[in-house]
Amino acid sequence: MDWQLSVFRLGMLLCVIGAFVAVTQFDIIDSAVAVWNHNPSTQEAAAANDAALEAKRTCLSAEKKSRIKEYPSGCYPADTAFKGLTRDKALANVERFLVFALILMTGTILVVMLGIRMARESRV
Repeated sequence: MDWQLSVFRLGMLLCVIGAFVAVTQFDIIDSAVAVWNHNPSTQEAAAANDAALEAKRTCLSAEKKSRIKEYPSGCYPADTAFKGLTRDKALANVERFLVFALILMTGTILVVMLGIRMARESRV
């Protein structure tokens, strides 16, 4: 009975630590938003960033050749690059979270079953 109590206590501690890890290490909100918004993949985001940089470079070189302006703000659009989590990273994050949550739930159920079994044995 003594080893079962040690296993039960260790299992409860691991379940609490696992729940804490699940809450802190997986960015589920941003991942869900990225999946819901159909964000571009990593390759599409990189291509969009490269295109924005090339457009900015072209605009600056054209502005450099023209007469001098005091505030060349026409070459700096407000939203030049993709911001946020890419779709493939978001899906991988959600998948890792679900696998971890499944393992945590299985462990919690096993620890609870061990606790119930120990409680029944101690009544006898």
